Parts: sequence; structure tokens; C-alpha cells
Amino acid sequence: MSDVAVTILTLEQVSEIIAKAQSSDANPMLMGMQLFNGLGNNVTVTGDTLRLAIEASAVPVTDALEPLVTAILSISKTGAHITTANHQKIEMTLNGNRIRFDEEVTCDVGGTPDAPALKNIAGVSAHKLAWIAIKGILLQQNDGRWKVQVTTSVGTVNFNIDSAKP
Repeated sequence: MSDVAVTILTLEQVSEIIAKAQSSDANPMLMGMQLFNGLGNNVTVTGDTLRLAIEASAVPVTDALEPLVTAILSISKTGAHITTANHQKIEMTLNGNRIRFDEEVTCDVGGTPDAPALKNIAGVSAHKLAWIAIKGILLQQNDGRWKVQVTTSVGTVNFNIDSAKP
């Protein structure tokens, strides 16, 4: 069995992937899927390179997400599997919900081009009376409204994203 070579992406490569996703007429809700597909297989990007590419591409990072973006040491993609290494656990509040990201977060990307999904998530939890593991996220559009389905260790929650319009 041979090891598969891993490509470490450069600033120019990451900036180009972001620019391609920005220049397409894709729905902003699906841009993450375009970025994922643009990475190729067996790649790693360092946190420093990612942050420089985000800054150079003028991608806005909300104040709520800034600690998460700052904590990233690396993001690796092998096939449909993603691993994010963070320098520490990160806890933040998003839309009134406490969310925690461990030092290592993993998931498998799947779904369809119009309904992307993150499956087999490990290392992410939300706090509702206790910490609850987030296992999957599915993004869907129905009658012009976006819906997110979050699967947790205790059940599934669906909610609409009213402010995101295609």
C-alpha cells in the first residue's frame, strides 16, 4: 500500500479557488460547495494561507466567525473527507446559540449540488442545557426559502434562513 501525496496549497492557488467561486453566478448559499469542489483531492491549506487568501479576496468574515477563522491551523481534504485542525477549542455564539469547535473537526461532504450536506461531523457541539454533538447539516431550498436541517446526538432540528436570498 503506497502513501498518497498531499498537495499543500499556496496563497495563489487558494486565492484563485476563491476568485472562481466569487465570479460564478452561483447562489451565495452554495458558494461553500464550490470552494470545496475547487480544492481538488488530497490537499492541505494552512491557516495562515487561508487567512491571507480571505483577506486578499475581500471575503467578509463576521465578528462572530473571526475567532474560528483565527484558530485554524490547517484544513485538509482527502476525497470527500475534511479535517480542520485548530490551535485550541473555540466557543462562540452564533444567532444566540453557543457553539463549540474542538481542536480537531472532521466531516464528510455530500448531498447534491443544490442541497449540500455535511455528514459524520465530529468535534462540533451546541449548548442547549448541555453540550449536544452536531452530527450532520443539510442545506435545502424550498419555494425560494432556505432551510437548514441539523442532526444532533439527540434529534433533528429544522429552521429557515430568512435573511439569505438567492
